[in-house]
Amino acid sequence: MRRVSRVPLAFILSSKNPRPEDKRRLDEFMATFRERSKAKIAKQFPPLVDEVHKENQ
Repeated sequence: MRRVSRVPLAFILSSKNPRPEDKRRLDEFMATFRERSKAKIAKQFPPLVDEVHKENQ
């Protein structure tokens, strides 16, 4: 069974040499953070997302 780290993500971010399992956990969190943020913004502000896509094209 894999050991789950209970170290807060903020502490891992402030650490100069995080343990490999903590670093992996932080990387997994950051990889999904952008997608979750985009989905949340699109849900709250649908017109803004459409305008941003038009400006980028």
